[in-house]
Amino acid sequence: MTFRDGRVIEDWQAGVNSPRSAVYRDSARQRPPSQISATRSDAQGDASPTAAYTPTGHAASSRVVSQIRRQNFEKEYAAFFAKYPVSKEQKDLIALANFNDSVARSRSRAQTTNGFDVKIYREEKQARERQFEETLRKPLGDELFEALVYYRDTKSQRYTVDTIAAEMKASGCALSTETYDKLVRIFKDKNASSFLLQSDSPSSDFVKLEARMLAEKEGAVMGEAATVLNPQQMDVLKQVWSKWTSPAREGNSGGETDGKEY
Repeated sequence: MTFRDGRVIEDWQAGVNSPRSAVYRDSARQRPPSQISATRSDAQGDASPTAAYTPTGHAASSRVVSQIRRQNFEKEYAAFFAKYPVSKEQKDLIALANFNDSVARSRSRAQTTNGFDVKIYREEKQARERQFEETLRKPLGDELFEALVYYRDTKSQRYTVDTIAAEMKASGCALSTETYDKLVRIFKDKNASSFLLQSDSPSSDFVKLEARMLAEKEGAVMGEAATVLNPQQMDVLKQVWSKWTSPAREGNSGGETDGKEY
């Protein structure tokens, strides 16, 4: 399943879908590897001599593609840059490293004719992480680099908590910034998040799969959340969670649930 920005699920769904973007995959089939290599100007949004392809496969101006890519990057990391001011040079370097990482993901060899190779996937992931660190740790410093990695690695959790926070705000019990951060940490520690929020058209099988996985984590998440949320916020969280996990309950004979109460 492909996300709106062209990414695919990795850690959470390794072995179910190939960690390879259809956008880049189609592009790679039409161009030699040398033409999809990242350049500094590409990541920064400047003109590049390399032709690029839109998701529909038609040739497009590299400047336009680069600008769109940069805009998406700025939007994705807006909250991080608001909290951690960086220089223009540092931001450009982060943009470049982020783009190179995306390209490396798209060129994964983990999907083979025999299925998904977890060993190759893990080796490639470790290589990407080493490259990301080698590019950024020294220019950013240890503290800023670690904050960046945490922000990057909690993207799915922030999508999830953003949805919950919006429901809480609409119900008159908005989350504070501190409580928001704590809730993101809880979802990360419990490895719980809703990838459906990032998908345009999830399959029915994926909806049921995610619902079952979230249902299994319900007790752990609710228990931790109760330590940071007030009663009204907890009620909203339970309502949202119930909606997300309803496909799993519908799969039980007679519509029975696991009987958990909080």
